[in-house]
Amino acid sequence: MITLFTIGQTPRPDLLGPFQYAKFEQELNLVGVLDELSEQEILKLQEHGGEPLLFVRTRYGTANIGHDYIESKMQELVKKYETVSSAAVILCMGEFDCSSKRMQIVQPVLEMRDKGREVQDTNRVLVFIPLQDQLEDTKKKWSAIKGEKIIRTVEPGAIDTLEQMKSHIETLQPDYVFLDCYGYDVEFSDRLEQTYGCSVYGPQSLAIEKLKQIVFHSSKQPSN
Repeated sequence: MITLFTIGQTPRPDLLGPFQYAKFEQELNLVGVLDELSEQEILKLQEHGGEPLLFVRTRYGTANIGHDYIESKMQELVKKYETVSSAAVILCMGEFDCSSKRMQIVQPVLEMRDKGREVQDTNRVLVFIPLQDQLEDTKKKWSAIKGEKIIRTVEPGAIDTLEQMKSHIETLQPDYVFLDCYGYDVEFSDRLEQTYGCSVYGPQSLAIEKLKQIVFHSSKQPSN
Protein backbone atom coordinates (compact mmCIF):
# COMPACT_ATOMS: atom_id res chain seq x y z
CA MET A 1 0.00 0.00 0.00
CA ILE A 2 1.08 3.57 -0.69
CA THR A 3 -0.04 6.11 1.90
CA LEU A 4 -0.58 9.75 0.98
CA PHE A 5 -0.56 12.27 3.82
CA THR A 6 -2.39 15.57 3.30
CA ILE A 7 -1.90 18.28 5.93
CA GLY A 8 -5.63 19.09 5.87
CA GLN A 9 -8.66 16.82 5.82
CA THR A 10 -10.05 14.18 3.52
CA PRO A 11 -11.80 13.46 1.22
CA ARG A 12 -9.59 15.20 -1.35
CA PRO A 13 -10.30 13.64 -4.76
CA ASP A 14 -8.25 16.41 -6.38
CA LEU A 15 -5.14 15.19 -4.52
CA LEU A 16 -5.85 11.49 -4.98
CA GLY A 17 -6.76 11.78 -8.67
CA PRO A 18 -3.25 12.37 -10.11
CA PHE A 19 -1.91 9.29 -8.29
CA GLN A 20 -4.83 7.20 -9.55
CA TYR A 21 -4.18 8.47 -13.07
CA ALA A 22 -0.54 7.35 -12.74
CA LYS A 23 -1.90 3.79 -12.30
CA PHE A 24 0.23 2.52 -9.44
CA GLU A 25 -0.35 -1.18 -8.84
CA GLN A 26 -0.43 -0.73 -5.06
CA GLU A 27 -3.52 0.37 -3.18
CA LEU A 28 -3.60 4.13 -2.50
CA ASN A 29 -4.57 5.32 0.96
CA LEU A 30 -5.18 9.05 1.49
CA VAL A 31 -5.05 10.24 5.11
CA GLY A 32 -5.53 13.76 6.51
CA VAL A 33 -3.53 15.10 9.43
CA LEU A 34 -6.63 16.98 10.64
CA ASP A 35 -9.17 14.26 9.83
CA GLU A 36 -10.18 13.71 13.44
CA LEU A 37 -10.71 17.39 14.26
CA SER A 38 -14.00 19.30 14.36
CA GLU A 39 -14.51 22.76 12.88
CA GLN A 40 -14.23 24.33 16.33
CA GLU A 41 -10.98 22.51 17.08
CA ILE A 42 -9.51 23.72 13.79
CA LEU A 43 -10.58 27.29 14.56
CA LYS A 44 -8.80 27.09 17.91
CA LEU A 45 -5.64 25.87 16.21
CA GLN A 46 -5.82 28.74 13.76
CA GLU A 47 -6.19 31.24 16.59
CA HIS A 48 -3.13 29.76 18.27
CA GLY A 49 -1.08 30.42 15.14
CA GLY A 50 2.51 29.24 15.08
CA GLU A 51 5.36 29.84 12.66
CA PRO A 52 5.63 29.19 9.86
CA LEU A 53 1.99 28.98 8.82
CA LEU A 54 0.74 26.32 6.41
CA PHE A 55 -2.27 26.77 4.14
CA VAL A 56 -4.64 23.81 4.58
CA ARG A 57 -7.99 22.74 3.16
CA THR A 58 -10.55 21.25 5.52
CA ARG A 59 -14.12 19.99 5.19
CA TYR A 60 -15.19 23.41 6.38
CA GLY A 61 -13.10 25.62 4.10
CA THR A 62 -9.47 26.70 4.48
CA ALA A 63 -7.26 27.48 7.45
CA ASN A 64 -3.72 28.58 8.27
CA ILE A 65 -2.16 26.20 10.81
CA GLY A 66 1.26 26.33 12.45
CA HIS A 67 3.94 24.05 11.03
CA ASP A 68 4.97 22.55 14.36
CA TYR A 69 1.49 21.20 15.09
CA ILE A 70 1.19 19.69 11.62
CA GLU A 71 4.64 18.13 11.96
CA SER A 72 3.84 16.49 15.30
CA LYS A 73 0.63 14.98 13.90
CA MET A 74 2.48 13.88 10.78
CA GLN A 75 5.00 12.01 12.88
CA GLU A 76 2.14 10.17 14.60
CA LEU A 77 0.66 9.15 11.25
CA VAL A 78 4.04 7.93 9.97
CA LYS A 79 4.33 5.65 12.99
CA LYS A 80 0.78 4.42 12.49
CA TYR A 81 1.08 3.54 8.80
CA GLU A 82 4.73 2.58 8.35
CA THR A 83 4.06 -1.10 9.10
CA VAL A 84 1.43 -1.42 6.36
CA SER A 85 2.87 0.91 3.68
CA SER A 86 5.70 0.34 1.24
CA ALA A 87 6.04 4.09 0.62
CA ALA A 88 4.43 7.37 1.59
CA VAL A 89 4.12 10.86 0.15
CA ILE A 90 3.64 14.05 2.15
CA LEU A 91 1.31 16.21 0.08
CA CYS A 92 2.72 19.54 1.17
CA MET A 93 5.60 21.85 0.25
CA GLY A 94 6.59 22.29 3.88
CA GLU A 95 9.61 20.36 5.10
CA PHE A 96 8.92 17.91 7.92
CA ASP A 97 11.23 16.10 10.30
CA CYS A 98 9.69 12.70 9.62
CA SER A 99 11.55 9.50 8.99
CA SER A 100 10.88 5.79 8.94
CA LYS A 101 13.07 2.70 8.80
CA ARG A 102 10.17 0.71 7.35
CA MET A 103 9.00 2.84 4.42
CA GLN A 104 10.39 5.51 2.12
CA ILE A 105 8.83 8.95 2.47
CA VAL A 106 8.64 11.39 -0.44
CA GLN A 107 8.77 15.09 0.43
CA PRO A 108 8.11 17.26 -2.64
CA VAL A 109 10.09 20.19 -1.23
CA LEU A 110 13.23 18.06 -1.31
CA GLU A 111 12.56 17.06 -4.92
CA MET A 112 12.04 20.69 -5.93
CA ARG A 113 15.17 21.74 -4.07
CA ASP A 114 17.06 19.14 -6.09
CA LYS A 115 15.70 20.65 -9.32
CA GLY A 116 16.87 24.04 -8.05
CA ARG A 117 20.45 22.91 -8.54
CA GLU A 118 19.93 23.55 -12.25
CA VAL A 119 19.58 27.30 -11.65
CA GLN A 120 22.56 29.45 -12.59
CA ASP A 121 23.58 32.90 -11.32
CA THR A 122 22.23 34.57 -14.46
CA ASN A 123 18.78 32.97 -14.19
CA ARG A 124 15.58 34.49 -12.82
CA VAL A 125 13.41 32.30 -10.59
CA LEU A 126 9.75 33.08 -9.93
CA VAL A 127 8.29 31.41 -6.84
CA PHE A 128 4.53 31.26 -6.28
CA ILE A 129 3.26 30.92 -2.70
CA PRO A 130 -0.29 30.83 -1.28
CA LEU A 131 0.12 33.22 1.67
CA GLN A 132 1.84 36.58 2.04
CA ASP A 133 2.66 35.53 5.62
CA GLN A 134 4.97 32.86 4.15
CA LEU A 135 7.18 35.42 2.42
CA GLU A 136 10.10 35.50 4.86
CA ASP A 137 10.11 31.73 5.34
CA THR A 138 10.04 31.27 1.56
CA LYS A 139 13.11 33.51 1.18
CA LYS A 140 14.95 31.29 3.66
CA LYS A 141 13.71 28.09 2.00
CA TRP A 142 15.17 29.00 -1.38
CA SER A 143 18.18 31.03 -0.18
CA ALA A 144 20.66 28.38 -1.37
CA ILE A 145 19.32 28.50 -4.92
CA LYS A 146 21.36 30.62 -7.32
CA GLY A 147 19.97 33.40 -9.49
CA GLU A 148 17.54 36.25 -8.92
CA LYS A 149 14.55 35.07 -6.91
CA ILE A 150 11.16 36.80 -7.08
CA ILE A 151 8.23 35.69 -4.92
CA ARG A 152 4.59 36.34 -5.71
CA THR A 153 1.45 35.36 -3.79
CA VAL A 154 -1.31 33.56 -5.69
CA GLU A 155 -4.08 31.77 -3.79
CA PRO A 156 -4.70 28.16 -4.83
CA GLY A 157 -8.24 27.27 -5.84
CA ALA A 158 -9.25 30.79 -6.90
CA ILE A 159 -11.18 31.18 -10.15
CA ASP A 160 -8.28 33.04 -11.73
CA THR A 161 -5.29 31.29 -10.13
CA LEU A 162 -3.78 30.24 -13.45
CA GLU A 163 -4.45 33.61 -15.06
CA GLN A 164 -2.70 35.39 -12.20
CA MET A 165 0.32 33.15 -12.68
CA LYS A 166 0.35 33.83 -16.41
CA SER A 167 0.26 37.57 -15.80
CA HIS A 168 3.24 37.43 -13.46
CA ILE A 169 5.21 35.23 -15.86
CA GLU A 170 4.51 37.55 -18.80
CA THR A 171 5.65 40.54 -16.76
CA LEU A 172 8.74 39.03 -15.12
CA GLN A 173 9.93 36.63 -17.87
CA PRO A 174 11.52 34.05 -15.53
CA ASP A 175 13.78 31.18 -16.56
CA TYR A 176 12.35 28.97 -13.82
CA VAL A 177 9.03 28.84 -11.98
CA PHE A 178 8.57 27.01 -8.66
CA LEU A 179 4.99 26.30 -7.57
CA ASP A 180 5.62 26.38 -3.83
CA CYS A 181 2.26 24.99 -2.69
CA TYR A 182 0.82 21.52 -3.09
CA GLY A 183 -2.63 23.02 -3.58
CA TYR A 184 -1.83 24.35 -7.05
CA ASP A 185 -3.45 22.18 -9.72
CA VAL A 186 -1.28 19.38 -11.05
CA GLU A 187 -1.65 20.45 -14.68
CA PHE A 188 -0.39 24.01 -14.04
CA SER A 189 3.28 23.10 -14.45
CA ASP A 190 2.83 21.52 -17.88
CA ARG A 191 0.47 24.20 -19.14
CA LEU A 192 2.73 27.06 -18.07
CA GLU A 193 5.86 25.39 -19.40
CA GLN A 194 4.25 24.70 -22.77
CA THR A 195 2.96 28.27 -23.04
CA TYR A 196 6.07 30.19 -21.96
CA GLY A 197 9.01 27.84 -22.50
CA CYS A 198 10.50 28.32 -19.04
CA SER A 199 11.14 25.40 -16.69
CA VAL A 200 8.16 25.01 -14.34
CA TYR A 201 8.25 22.66 -11.37
CA GLY A 202 5.12 21.68 -9.46
CA PRO A 203 5.09 19.54 -6.30
CA GLN A 204 2.44 17.07 -7.46
CA SER A 205 4.31 16.11 -10.63
CA LEU A 206 7.61 15.85 -8.75
CA ALA A 207 6.05 13.68 -6.04
CA ILE A 208 4.58 11.25 -8.57
CA GLU A 209 7.85 11.11 -10.50
CA LYS A 210 9.80 10.26 -7.34
CA LEU A 211 7.23 7.70 -6.22
CA LYS A 212 7.45 5.94 -9.59
CA GLN A 213 11.23 5.66 -9.12
CA ILE A 214 10.75 4.11 -5.67
CA VAL A 215 8.14 1.64 -6.90
CA PHE A 216 10.22 0.68 -9.93
CA HIS A 217 13.31 0.14 -7.79
CA SER A 218 11.34 -1.95 -5.31
CA SER A 219 9.95 -4.13 -8.09
CA LYS A 220 13.50 -4.94 -9.22
CA GLN A 221 14.61 -6.10 -5.79
CA PRO A 222 14.91 -9.91 -5.47
CA SER A 223 12.28 -11.46 -3.21
CA ASN A 224 13.42 -13.57 -0.26
